[in-house]
Amino acid sequence: MNIHRFTEHCIFMLFILLMSPLLSAAEFSVTTTLDRIDINPGDGLCASEENECTLRAAVMETNALSGADIINIPANTYALLLDEAGDDTAAIRDLDIWDDLTIVGEDPTTTIITGNFNAFRIFNVFKRSDDSSPEVVFKNLTLTQGAGDGAVLYNNATASLDNVTITNASPDRSAVVNTYRLTVVKSLTLKESLARD
Repeated sequence: MNIHRFTEHCIFMLFILLMSPLLSAAEFSVTTTLDRIDINPGDGLCASEENECTLRAAVMETNALSGADIINIPANTYALLLDEAGDDTAAIRDLDIWDDLTIVGEDPTTTIITGNFNAFRIFNVFKRSDDSSPEVVFKNLTLTQGAGDGAVLYNNATASLDNVTITNASPDRSAVVNTYRLTVVKSLTLKESLARD
């Protein structure tokens, strides 16, 4: 291999390495308030059996993909209703997050995620299997009516709350529990709720 071709090869490999995080990132827009699972996590499509992108399906899909993903949630109320034996895949009960993710609503007054006072929290953020910490951002949302400790958010990794309202969590439990890194970026409003480390 001559010097010219070797240089071209090196430049190409460097380009692939630099672009790989961008190529692996995905962006999904929720299209329904229904609470349904993704039919094939990891295929790059957010799709329930009804071929709609639910909040749960979007979280399941981003967990199965590498890279820093984004979920856009339009104005509406999204209730988590799948109440069976718990797991850590986001398929039922709370929405479990295992990888870098930004969840963006339109405004806390209009984009509302509710646990519907079922016997589980709303979001659970985990460290990866190699103990590295994903970075998760919640932005322009209201989180309400979760249950248990960490009723709306139990954070075991690196999370940020940006323009988030938390309200009506379990009256005798903490709405937010943080065991690693939690940042309030702009504002966090707690109504009838508690937070603790």
